[in-house]
Amino acid sequence: NTATDGRDLGADIDALTAATASALSGVSSATPSLAVTPQITTDFGSVSVGASADRSFTVTNTGGAALTGTVASATPFSIVSGGAFTLSPGTSQTVVARFSPPAAGSFANTVLFNSNASTAARSVTGSGAAAADTTPPVISSVTVSSLTSTTATITWTTNEPADAQAEYGLTTAYGTLSAPDSNLVTAHVRALTGLSAGTLYHYRVRSQDASGNLAVSADSTFTTIAVDTTAPTISIASPAASAVVSGTITVSATASDNVGVVGVQYKLDGANLGAEQTIAPYAISWDTTAATNAAHTLTAVARDAAGNAATSAPVTITVSNLPSVSVSPTSIAFDSVTVGTTSAAHNVQVTNTGSVGASLSSVTSIGPFAISQNYCVANGSWNGVMAPGTHCDLYVVFAPVAADSATGTLSISGAGSVYPVTLAGTGVAPVTSVSVSLVSLAFGSVTIGTTSAGQNVQVTNTGSVGVSVSSVTSTGPFAISQNYCVANGSWNGVMAPGTHCDVFVAFAPVVGGNAAGTLSISAAAVVYPITLAGMGVAPADTTPPTVSIASPGNGATVSGTIPVSASAADNVSVVGVQFRLDGTNLGLEETSSTYSIAWDTTTVSNGSHALTAVARDAAGNTATSAAVTVTVNNDVTPPVLSTVTASSVGPNAATITWTTDEPADSQVEYGLTTGYGSAIPVVSGLVTAHTVTLNSLAAGTLYHYRVKSKDAAGNLAVSPDAVLTTAPAPDTTPPAVSISTPAANSSVSGTITVIATATDNVGVMGVQFKLDNSNIGSELTAFPYAFTWDTTGVLNGSHTLTAVARDAAGNTSTSLPVSVTVSNPDTLPPSLPTGLTATADRASQITLAWSPAADNVGVTGYQVFRNGVQIGIASGSSYQDTGLSPVTVYTYTVAAFDAAGNTSGKSFPAAATTLAVQDTTPPTVSITAPTAGTALAGTVT
Repeated sequence: NTATDGRDLGADIDALTAATASALSGVSSATPSLAVTPQITTDFGSVSVGASADRSFTVTNTGGAALTGTVASATPFSIVSGGAFTLSPGTSQTVVARFSPPAAGSFANTVLFNSNASTAARSVTGSGAAAADTTPPVISSVTVSSLTSTTATITWTTNEPADAQAEYGLTTAYGTLSAPDSNLVTAHVRALTGLSAGTLYHYRVRSQDASGNLAVSADSTFTTIAVDTTAPTISIASPAASAVVSGTITVSATASDNVGVVGVQYKLDGANLGAEQTIAPYAISWDTTAATNAAHTLTAVARDAAGNAATSAPVTITVSNLPSVSVSPTSIAFDSVTVGTTSAAHNVQVTNTGSVGASLSSVTSIGPFAISQNYCVANGSWNGVMAPGTHCDLYVVFAPVAADSATGTLSISGAGSVYPVTLAGTGVAPVTSVSVSLVSLAFGSVTIGTTSAGQNVQVTNTGSVGVSVSSVTSTGPFAISQNYCVANGSWNGVMAPGTHCDVFVAFAPVVGGNAAGTLSISAAAVVYPITLAGMGVAPADTTPPTVSIASPGNGATVSGTIPVSASAADNVSVVGVQFRLDGTNLGLEETSSTYSIAWDTTTVSNGSHALTAVARDAAGNTATSAAVTVTVNNDVTPPVLSTVTASSVGPNAATITWTTDEPADSQVEYGLTTGYGSAIPVVSGLVTAHTVTLNSLAAGTLYHYRVKSKDAAGNLAVSPDAVLTTAPAPDTTPPAVSISTPAANSSVSGTITVIATATDNVGVMGVQFKLDNSNIGSELTAFPYAFTWDTTGVLNGSHTLTAVARDAAGNTSTSLPVSVTVSNPDTLPPSLPTGLTATADRASQITLAWSPAADNVGVTGYQVFRNGVQIGIASGSSYQDTGLSPVTVYTYTVAAFDAAGNTSGKSFPAAATTLAVQDTTPPTVSITAPTAGTALAGTVT
């Protein structure tokens, strides 16, 4: 919108628009005209990212009619006020635009003024500047390490790259700065040097980021290590001076220091003994066998962290290690051994149990016992000295010279002692005996003029000494083909105990029939006979048998299972007949003289079939009969199953029924899947109406089942899969119920909610609440089991709530009772007293009587009214009104009241008139004139 000469093209457009409007003003002056100032590009200047700047425009209506319009711009410029205007001719409005740079850089856009007169545009520009960093780094993990008496290392981290410097001194005024590190990093290390030993220093660290923001840590302190010039003290605690030691012992020391012992080095005769020990009680294990048997000196050198060292007083000890051995076993019992032979060797082990090397000086034996091997003497690779904990081996044998018990001793000398091992054994006399593996040999049938294969007889030496076979002979048509029991060039003919030799015999018949003979073996002064038997047979038979089918006849029609038989003969004998059907074996070969089999014709297809018989003699000659043709005609159609139904289905049983179009047997397969898995045994009766009962079923379970029927011909029909579901198991479990609200022993009043919780293994059908064992409300059949109870309907006092839950099977259970105390305010007045009577007893008293009133809690008393005015209170149903006037009519009413102050209405009135006063007092009289003693005369008054 800016021209090359810097002018705002929007302003030019406005000028052109105004000129046009002026030119047309003669046509109509009743039109609006839009003018916008300023007419040049508005620059917002540089604004920090995250901040904003505002600039103003003035919209003026220079026309003669109302001007309306809107102002808009685009990000990052926006209109914040005056975005809509309606101006009368000659009036103006301020429009405020805002620049909010989202990032650093230059931005330009347009502010567009749309009106009912014309449109004006103004260019706006601005630049975003990065926000200034005014936040110092965050210092953390300020730590001092590597403390010595004169140096310390300070480390810390910052959350952004920054430089590093440490301030330190004897007070919080510090006073000394470390060398600065200008590298901008986040992990900082500054070394402090030239410090005083044993002194407390204050320090803090400083880090400044690239923007110059400085962060300073809080004050911290450290104390340099004091210079230690005091050597430790040390003494050897164990072993004691002048002790005699051997084997492995513990050497320990007691060491202390004004700062701390860092190590103890033991020395033996001035040389280091083991490694320096750094932990109290500074103990080591010393194997004294590594030292000579003599006096030795032990010392210990203690060292502290400052390098101060001290040596303990020497402790002199004497090393005295002596050799020691053990022998195992200390006795040997040999098994019985034949005189003239030697037993297996027994081992004796000698072990060095001492702490120094040990050797044996001699090993000897007495009696019929000998040392067969001695590995305890020196040889080319061993000097004969056993190191501690090692051992050597001796081996002893028993060679009896007499059949009797024998004893002896193996004596082993070493380590300054003799170690005897008791030896014992028993010599037994030699035993001479043999066994022969067979008592008879059978050669079977052998053709005359030929010789059989040789058969083996084994002779075994079962005695305890060597034995030889003196002779081997045979009789009859039997010959010794091989004899390995006689001496030869490589064997002297003597069998050692447990070994054997072999003799082979052959049969060579010269005549037909059975033949017998004997093989005689002489050994150990005994003759062992072996019976020999065989049969001579004539040369081979080459004449085949003759055979024919006897049954069924040629051309017969057959079904079911039929007998098939044959007639067969041979010049020697028939040994078997094999029947064939259509050239294939039918059953097994028959070897009985009847040559008969049972043929199940249902195993082949209906139609024409050929039967033959093959006869065989002992020589293997065979002959095949002429073929007999038969026609097989079997029933191959299975029964037709229909009306397969499950009925009487209970929880554990069901009855399956079906029909067949021909008599057949009955069976049902069933199970939880179409694999079934269970079957009722076949009911073999052939019927057309079938009934089978399934028992031991699971309640509430879906079962698959199918029926099977086989007719007399063995044709099997199987129904498609069907299903049934057993009835649910009888529900005998009562529900569980409890009253959850109100709580037991609570006090209630007014109208409350009574709630019960009820569950059942199947389902709760209803809950009946009871109050003092009487139903309260109707049974609730839906959860939640709650009803509203107006407690004012019962007397105040203790009451018992229960809930009875019921399930669909009629099982019920009653909750534990919940006792509550009803405590309602009494607002009911007593009933109206009735039957009021008034009786005048005397001239001043009237007695009242009435029938008692009733109250929901109790009548406390009665108000008594005379002529409408209360005159008293009566606790009972009578009252005496006294102090009345005689012969006066009085009217009375009474009203009952209870303890709560509720008062009934007044009773119907009753009236009574008091009695007249009865005069029971005589008059009093006296003469007043003349007075007593007066003399009278004439008439006097």
